[in-house]
Amino acid sequence: MEDFSDFVGLSRTTVSKYFNDPNSVRKNTRSAIEAALKKSDFRPSMFAVNLNRRRSNILGVIIPNSTDPFYMALTRRIELIANEAGFLAFVLSSDGRAEMEDQAIQTFRSMNIAGAIIAPLGVRSHHRILAELGASIPLIYVDSPLDETSSFVGTDNRQS
Repeated sequence: MEDFSDFVGLSRTTVSKYFNDPNSVRKNTRSAIEAALKKSDFRPSMFAVNLNRRRSNILGVIIPNSTDPFYMALTRRIELIANEAGFLAFVLSSDGRAEMEDQAIQTFRSMNIAGAIIAPLGVRSHHRILAELGASIPLIYVDSPLDETSSFVGTDNRQS
């Protein structure tokens, strides 16, 4: 970002402010940055930008099996809706293993995600780790609620 700031002739703070919210800088400053972006090959690291935000624009999604047609269709729909709302859906698979689910959660915590949609492994999931995540960000469970107080989306098996 330092090199790009020098290239555009603005302070690093101003350029950073632009990447966090383009409308937070004056129109002529915004135009100068956008023109410099077209001339250069600079692209800000979304991870670096998100470090300075309270919450990122990343939505974490954890599914148990990335090759299952149900989860493939679900993640595609989540990606489309997230993009329309200005979010980036970042999808990880637990591969049906609790330790991979835990690792995915830790990855998302380090990314400072805005929220998560998780299809947990049910009794194999580490409920404490999921509860800690749910205490810090909005969290929705899919297909397998962990308890009666959690936000959950699923089918009514009795009705279907």
